[in-house]
Amino acid sequence: MSYFLRSCLLLLSSALLLGGCSNIPLQETATEATLQTTFSLKTELEYAPPPEIETTIQEGQFSSLNPPQKVQEEPGNIWARIPKGYTLLPTLEKQKIEKELQFYLKYRKRYFRRISKNAKPWLHHIVEAIEKRGMPLELALLPAVESAYNPMAYSPYKAAGVWQFIPSTGKVFGLRQNKWYDGRRDVTAATEAALDYLQELHQRLGGNWLHAMAAYNCGEGCLRRAIKKNRKAGKPTDFWSLDLPKETRKYVPRIMALSTIIADPEKYDVTTLKPIENRPYFTKIAVEEQIDLELTAKLTGLSKQEFIRLNPGYKRWVTAPEGKHSLVIPMQHAKGFQQRFSLQKVKPKTNKAKRIHFAGNKTKTRTKRKRSRTYTIAKGDSLWTIARKHKATVSALRKANGLSKKARLRPGKKLIIPGKSVKLASRSKTQRKSKKRVVNKTAKHRLHIIKSGETLGHIARRYQISVNALCRLNRIGKKTTLRVGKALKVPRTPLSASL
Repeated sequence: MSYFLRSCLLLLSSALLLGGCSNIPLQETATEATLQTTFSLKTELEYAPPPEIETTIQEGQFSSLNPPQKVQEEPGNIWARIPKGYTLLPTLEKQKIEKELQFYLKYRKRYFRRISKNAKPWLHHIVEAIEKRGMPLELALLPAVESAYNPMAYSPYKAAGVWQFIPSTGKVFGLRQNKWYDGRRDVTAATEAALDYLQELHQRLGGNWLHAMAAYNCGEGCLRRAIKKNRKAGKPTDFWSLDLPKETRKYVPRIMALSTIIADPEKYDVTTLKPIENRPYFTKIAVEEQIDLELTAKLTGLSKQEFIRLNPGYKRWVTAPEGKHSLVIPMQHAKGFQQRFSLQKVKPKTNKAKRIHFAGNKTKTRTKRKRSRTYTIAKGDSLWTIARKHKATVSALRKANGLSKKARLRPGKKLIIPGKSVKLASRSKTQRKSKKRVVNKTAKHRLHIIKSGETLGHIARRYQISVNALCRLNRIGKKTTLRVGKALKVPRTPLSASL
């Protein structure tokens, strides 16, 4: 018998004993007390929970008794999720980014449509990777500034991929680069490398994220020199006070301006920022051996163009002979692909695979074209007779050889006979070697090849231009030594060119 039940029975006995010994006026009260106690005891005996349930309730393990907690729903649009992780923007003075804010709003229709399209497969993965590391979600917009989320973006400084790694930095952070594969263009691999790099910069630069982003753009050494210079001059060393390259001074404010717009696109009338579902777009499938990517693309059910858009790291239609590889496959295609992939062999027959060319990029597939050939001018030849003989037009010959209408043909010299698909405006090796002056009808200037004994004064008088103007045109000084065989820009004049 439990302690609780024994206590109740003892209480009942005491009440009955006291009722019998009391006088009559108190008897009614005792009876009422007895009835109340008896009812209470009955109620507790009938509804008292078993010991194990009582223990459970006491320990707070009976979850159904706890009031339901409100669960905060995740936004259905990944763009709406990003501002929830901002840590830098709330502390920023808006006037510092106003100029870059207006820059984005000026081109908002075209730009935001483009980043929405490019970011669709990758943005959820990037956001998840940043959140796992506890980094500011403003960094999810860094690739929008770097490359507009285009894995095939290239810069004049040989930077490539969504995160724009130059070859040397990519290698430092483990991105393989060879004739088969470029890890800088592999979005998943490059994302991990970029976040490693940013975390390292953040740690080295005193825990300042604005400094880390600036160093990502101009280099750690560049930023340290700017900080050192300000310290020496007794100036503040925050990002806004540093003397940095023009591009870097715009770079960080642009990330912040973009973050501002993404936080409230309606406020800024940005209607071309298309929603992207807040869920994984793809899954990665590991492959242990060399495979034929053309055949693999067929097994996925995707077009070759879409398959390569999701796997931009591969440079050829087969993977490297050694090492492990991974494929990015859309979630809705993954299950069917794995079944077909396990049943069919996709090992390539040869390693001599053709290169992958990307439409709309500088690596676009080149059309086959007939090679240009040369013709040695004979005595009595004219452009008309040569064009007729080689089934070409006079204008095509002129364009291929850079000839003016008054150009004279000299026997023994060579003419280029263009192929059907050759760009006729280009100059040939033969012309470059001959070092003759070439007149381009659409150009404002022509080239003059410096001869022995010529001075700036001689050349200026010949082309009816002042020496000062000639120097400005060629960005040289009046005392610059002229070298025989070098070219100078001069105004286009009626003087005829000759071969």
